[in-house]
Amino acid sequence: MEPTPDELRSLSDLEWPELLRRMASLAVSEAGQGRVLALEPAPDASLAQQRQTTLGEVLGLISMGSPLPVRRIEKIGDAVLRAEKGGILSGEELHALGRVLDVSLELARFGRSHQELAPNVARALEVDAALAEISQSIAFKIEADGRVHERASAGVRDGRREVHDLNRRIKRELDELIGRHREALQDSYYAEREGRFVLPVRSDAPYRVEGAVLGSSASGATLYVEPRELSPLLNKLRLAEERLRREEELVRRELSDAVAQSAEEVGLAADVCEFADFLAACASFAHKIGALVTPFGSDGGLRLLGARHPLLADQGFVVPFDGELGQGRGLILSGPNAGGKTVTLKTLGLFALMQACGLPLPLAPGSSIPFFSKVMSDIGDDQSLFRSLSTFSGHVQRVSRMLEQAAPGVMILFDELMAGTDPMEGSALAIALAGEFVDRGATLVVTTHYEALKSLAEADARFQNAAVGFDFEKMRPTFEVHFGRAAGSSALIVAERHGLDAALVERARQLLPEVLVRIEADRKAAEAMLVSVSEQKRAIEQELLRQRQKTESLEREQERLREARRRALVDESDALRQGLREARRELDKRRDELKAASPGTLSEIERGLSEAARVIAIGSDVDKSLRSPVKSGSPAELAPGSRVRVNSLGFEGEILEGPSKGSVRVLAGGLKLWVPVSDVGRPSGKTEKIAKPSGAGWAKRESAPLVQSAPLRTDDVTLDLRGHRVEAALADLDRFIDGLLLRREPGGYVLHGHGTGAMKEAVRAHLAGHPVVSSSRPAEKGEGGDAFTVLWVGPR
Repeated sequence: MEPTPDELRSLSDLEWPELLRRMASLAVSEAGQGRVLALEPAPDASLAQQRQTTLGEVLGLISMGSPLPVRRIEKIGDAVLRAEKGGILSGEELHALGRVLDVSLELARFGRSHQELAPNVARALEVDAALAEISQSIAFKIEADGRVHERASAGVRDGRREVHDLNRRIKRELDELIGRHREALQDSYYAEREGRFVLPVRSDAPYRVEGAVLGSSASGATLYVEPRELSPLLNKLRLAEERLRREEELVRRELSDAVAQSAEEVGLAADVCEFADFLAACASFAHKIGALVTPFGSDGGLRLLGARHPLLADQGFVVPFDGELGQGRGLILSGPNAGGKTVTLKTLGLFALMQACGLPLPLAPGSSIPFFSKVMSDIGDDQSLFRSLSTFSGHVQRVSRMLEQAAPGVMILFDELMAGTDPMEGSALAIALAGEFVDRGATLVVTTHYEALKSLAEADARFQNAAVGFDFEKMRPTFEVHFGRAAGSSALIVAERHGLDAALVERARQLLPEVLVRIEADRKAAEAMLVSVSEQKRAIEQELLRQRQKTESLEREQERLREARRRALVDESDALRQGLREARRELDKRRDELKAASPGTLSEIERGLSEAARVIAIGSDVDKSLRSPVKSGSPAELAPGSRVRVNSLGFEGEILEGPSKGSVRVLAGGLKLWVPVSDVGRPSGKTEKIAKPSGAGWAKRESAPLVQSAPLRTDDVTLDLRGHRVEAALADLDRFIDGLLLRREPGGYVLHGHGTGAMKEAVRAHLAGHPVVSSSRPAEKGEGGDAFTVLWVGPR
């Protein structure tokens, strides 16, 4: 059904055509653009929901990195229709049609591969699989430029060769004629005029070149002559070209007949390509403006969170707003000029239209919009000189027509209802009309400067106020929308801001009734308070965002440290296992050398290696102690004097003070720490040592100390003290050791350099007496040499 003039005017008021133009610009083909520009609201809610579901699936596919594989295609409707009527399609038309079939088949494959996640999209992209045969036939027989390929048939292949051979013979003959008639020619070349070969003969030549004169130069000095000697060859060429043309036509007829026999399926394939381009353009626009699929409100009301105008949503300066409007209720929007009232009005109208079309909306999650069967608006000037209508007269006529269409499920929008006449009478008419629109079940939104209309919300629960904000300190609108309150017009302030003389504005203010001055002052104070609250809210939100970012950063750092620790443990374990493997290889290598030894000695050595491997193997006690947390002790074990293990630091100590506020005080070495009860576990009882094999061959190694694996040297566990004074360096060293404990690192490195040796001696002496440094030693050559000292933290 064609839209009425009032409906077209409403669409224009709301800038619906501009929205469609922006969306259409994202389509890749002219056909897809036309589909977007022709988009209209669905006639019922079920169809709108179906469209919305399909577009939601497309957005979901895009979020997964699987956009629709749309391609640029040409319109083929006229070509298919001509083929149905028995016409022979040109090569260019057949190639364009073949591309449409290729794209449609690719889209169908895409739909089938995503059928589980996007069943509606898959159904919409279905095409007849038999079209693949036509597509392949066109691709085989028609080249990209529309020429019939010589492989299309034997007749075409032979005809091409015959034409090629004749052209070559003709050119050889022309070369001979040029040499023979050189004195009679203007120059040594031949030309082609209207498909015929000619020689440039001088008009004053000493003799004639026999043949047909096909033209002359502008000066008449040159005659273009088709030599008579070429006539037999040229006749053969024309006959060969005609035979080739008929062969090519036979190929194109065969393909055209195939298209005609599947005309309906081919048309549906073209429709699939257009629809896919339409879906992709709508989804791209939604992604661009940050739009989401918004549920249809079950109660018929609007619930808006983070609402942004669809044509402004991708611009950073847009201020979103929240609000609710019940079904068949009225919203009275007030505030200063240029404060955003009309933008808010258009936003609501566009939301209703877009929801009825099934399009995603620039709203935050939690929003809902009902289905509106019709959206009517009056925004602008209805003046008509031709119809002898003033602005107010035209407005009244349009309001009357809109009143006839007011009903449940209809949205009515007015910018300045009943303005342009006496304020007293205009406000009375506006109140009466607002009540009538709502009585008929329509959802009504009006902007106004009438104080009486603003007061309607206080007397009638079916109406509510909303106001656009104004910052009186900065003398500019905030473009925020606040539901639940009215706002003054601030006409005097706006007038002064836009250049009206301040003295004139003040004289006007003195002419206002005292009650209006008080009302304006109260509203100004309320507005200032609201601006202050809004700024505080924004500051709190920004602080919360910063705190959340800091928390996330700390969590990432903790995860990085845990991963570094895990990698270090894995590296150490791998190194131990590698050492055992090498020892076993060495044992096998030396087996022959030990044949002189007694069998008992050899067996003892092998048992010792196996026992050492068992102790450090994956799943062993050592491995479990590195990977599994120690269980916390029970409350009965947390009395002063009890021995406990501090899990986070990895050493044992004695409780000095019992539980207080969830923590106990522990003496560990020389440190007294308050430790959370959750971090306290039972003491291990005894320290497990790696079993050492016994036997005569190991007698001298029994008393040797167990070699401790050096920690993995990274920037995180290395302290550089070069260039520091000794006193300050030792303080930094203490803080470094504390950090190793807090991060649960096994140890670290101190880079003191060589120098005079004073720093090195001070560091090593300090580490030797430190209460939480279990051991330390000079670094070996592979660890950095004597310029470093390696240390381990934990109980001594």
